[in-house]
Amino acid sequence: MNKKTLQDNKFLMKLYLDRLSSNVRYPFSFVHDGWHFDLCEISLTSERDAMDSFKFLTNRDRLCYPSSIGIHFEDLLNDIHERRISEGEIQERVDYLCNWISDCERNKPQWF
Repeated sequence: MNKKTLQDNKFLMKLYLDRLSSNVRYPFSFVHDGWHFDLCEISLTSERDAMDSFKFLTNRDRLCYPSSIGIHFEDLLNDIHERRISEGEIQERVDYLCNWISDCERNKPQWF
């Protein structure tokens, strides 16, 4: 019997984008020591610093996010690699962080 690995699981970052006035989905998976985002036009893999890929996404989509979000993504990655949380808890934590990011995006100043 083949053992399912964490890399076999796909997760979703569901974020609100103000410039599109809608939610977008970023599929990703965890690789040996990082994250892998697989978007239609580009494939991104980051090592422990999840912010490498995340910053690309946020710059590309001009997304506002809390300044300490990287710490929380790093904590999540550490918990995953140390097997302190289940697969279900992974998506729950990702959803929680995405809701926080989306709240930041929805409440950014509108100067124009």
